[in-house]
Amino acid sequence: MNVQNLEIIENYHFSETLISLFHCATWEIVIVSFLASSSEKYFIPLLIELEGAWKRNVKIYVILNGSFRNTITRKTNEEFLKRCKPFCAGTMLTRKTTTEHRKIVLVDRKRVLLGSHNLSRNSLRANREISLLVYSREMADQIHKTIESDYKGLFTPQTPLITP
Repeated sequence: MNVQNLEIIENYHFSETLISLFHCATWEIVIVSFLASSSEKYFIPLLIELEGAWKRNVKIYVILNGSFRNTITRKTNEEFLKRCKPFCAGTMLTRKTTTEHRKIVLVDRKRVLLGSHNLSRNSLRANREISLLVYSREMADQIHKTIESDYKGLFTPQTPLITP
């Protein structure tokens, strides 16, 4: 697998890395996460940057875990999706029988951010988390194909498998 560059992203750089990735996206963003929160001011800049990407005609897909025993946590993910939905090409809350525990952001099928960070304040403030930012078309395509296989019908047919 060809990896052009690799960066370690710790808590204090995670949000700024996401904002930078969303800002530089030219055609597609895919977010897969266990937990996301939209009620905190901390994540409003992320939502604003996603909306900015949408205004640049970037297709945005968000997949969040829906299998929580805790209804408050499930509602948190539902609220995040509700706030993202107006500018997303596809959103999904997973079924109750399947736990989506991956934390992945794909940008233009050439940048991959993956690690332990959830999109929540607790993940950044109370937990010790780490993610990797990988620049690899091959890795991004493989991960995208896996996500596409797991969530058939989420991605529109117009989304090319290979970057333009």
